[in-house]
Amino acid sequence: MRGHIRKRATWQITVDLGMQPLQRCPACRKRYWTRDGRLTCCPKCGGLLEEDLARRQEFHSGFATKKEAETELAKLLGAIAGGTHIQASRLTVKDFLCDHWLPAIRPTIRPTTFLSYQGHVENYMVPELG
Repeated sequence: MRGHIRKRATWQITVDLGMQPLQRCPACRKRYWTRDGRLTCCPKCGGLLEEDLARRQEFHSGFATKKEAETELAKLLGAIAGGTHIQASRLTVKDFLCDHWLPAIRPTIRPTTFLSYQGHVENYMVPELG
């Protein structure tokens, strides 16, 4: 794995994660990384998806000095080489609340409180936050 540093408004590092599997829609050319889950059709246009491999990069920015960026790049490359690096996910608020949070708190609260939380999540939070 490799990486490089670039000066933007702040210092930015780019880490090359290598070739990774993805699904691509031939109609709209949108790509979906399969690490985030496989799809049956394109959410944007509804077209069929093709399996493919593509180079994936990860970007980190907001470093005040070049030295900070170099230190963070060395840490990231070490974590990738050691197998402890976790890529950022695109978990939506809806997925987190409905699939992770509500089931986790269900045994710890009263049934009426759970129904209240579930109603608030479905009727107010998910429509507003997504």
